[in-house]
Amino acid sequence: IALLAAVIIFFNKKQPVNDTLAIYQSFYEVFPATTEKRSGKEGEAAMRYYEAGEYSKAIPLLIKPDQDIDDLLTPIYLANCYLQVDEPDSAVSVLENASKTLNADTSFTGQFHRWYLGLAYLKSGRNKEAEDIFLSIAQTKGIYQEKSIEILELLN
Repeated sequence: IALLAAVIIFFNKKQPVNDTLAIYQSFYEVFPATTEKRSGKEGEAAMRYYEAGEYSKAIPLLIKPDQDIDDLLTPIYLANCYLQVDEPDSAVSVLENASKTLNADTSFTGQFHRWYLGLAYLKSGRNKEAEDIFLSIAQTKGIYQEKSIEILELLN
C-alpha cells in the first residue's frame, strides 16, 4: 500500500494542476506587516487591523489619501486585504495602478508588487495575465524567481 501511495504521489506531482485557485492557495502567503512604528492614528489603526487579520476594517484606512504608511508598501497591504476578503479584481486594480509608478521589474518593492499581482490574477481566473507575469518574474533574478518557475510548471 505504501508503494502504491508513493507512485500515486510521484505521478500527481509531475502532472500540471489546472485548478488555478488551488495553485493560488498553495503559493499565497499574506504579506507580513513591517515592525517599524508608524505615526498617525490611521496608519497605526490600519496596520493593527491588518496584523490582527481584520482586513475589511483595514481597507478603508489604507485607501485614505492622508494615511501615513509607506507609499510603496501601501498597495501591497491593500491588495492583500482585498485578496483576503475575496475581492481579487480590486487587488489587481490596486497593484496594476501602483506598478505604473515604480520600476516593477528591478526594484525590491517592485518584486513584491509583481508577485502579488500574479497571485491576484490567478485568484481572479485571469490565467493568461498570471502566466505572463510569472514568466517575467521567472526570467529575472529575484526573491520569487524559483516560486514563479514552480507555478509555471503547474500551469503548463
